[in-house]
Amino acid sequence: EQLQSADVIVDAVLGTGFSGDVRPPLDCVIRAINAAGQSKVVAIDLPSGLDCDSGRPCNATVKAGLTITFVAPKIGFLEQGAGAFTGKVHVADIGAPVKLIRQVLGAQTGD
Repeated sequence: EQLQSADVIVDAVLGTGFSGDVRPPLDCVIRAINAAGQSKVVAIDLPSGLDCDSGRPCNATVKAGLTITFVAPKIGFLEQGAGAFTGKVHVADIGAPVKLIRQVLGAQTGD
C-alpha cells in the first residue's frame, strides 16, 4: 500500500553478486515494487534480479524506469530484452580512472 502511494521507489535490494532465483520474502518485495509502476522505480547499479553479465531476468526482477549505474553500463544491459528491466540507463561517475575503465572493458570484449 505504501509503495503504491510513493512518488519514487529506490531499488537497491540485490546487487551485482546476486545469482540464481530470488527467494522469499524478497521475491514478494520485488513483485510489490513492480506492481507500484515502472515509471516511479529507480534502480541503483542494476535492477534487482537482473544478471549484470547476461542481461537475463530471474524469477522476480525489478522493472525500473531509470537505472543509475556506476562507472560504465553493465555488459548485460546491451542484451536483447534487458532494457525492459533497466529503463533509461544513466552512468554515474564515481572517480574511477579512465585508463582502468578502458583496461577492464577491453579485457571483457577481447580488445
